[in-house]
Amino acid sequence: ASTSRFTWQLMHPTVAGDAEDSGVCPGSSQELPSTQTLAVATWNVLFDCFDLAETKEQTNQRWSNLIDELMATHADIIALQEVTPSFLRLLWLHPSVRKNYEASASTKAAESVT
Repeated sequence: ASTSRFTWQLMHPTVAGDAEDSGVCPGSSQELPSTQTLAVATWNVLFDCFDLAETKEQTNQRWSNLIDELMATHADIIALQEVTPSFLRLLWLHPSVRKNYEASASTKAAESVT
């Protein structure tokens, strides 16, 4: 399968956990050809959320600003930590997220963050 930015390929056997069968061991000097770059952004959503005086409106504005910042990075992959169900809903409703990204999240895990 392919997207407008990348052609998806099977993972290298070492990454897929089949190093013994591939003849390539972790730490091998064998290099895989690379013709493109991959940009990754990561963010701990609740990192600065410990101001108990922060109102719901302030939290929503902070989260909206965060999503705008993430979209401005044009990252190929965005990895988020400490995501709450409320933030997840806001993220998935953002037009740029819906247009440019696929999402994978565990709502059960997100519920444990609240």
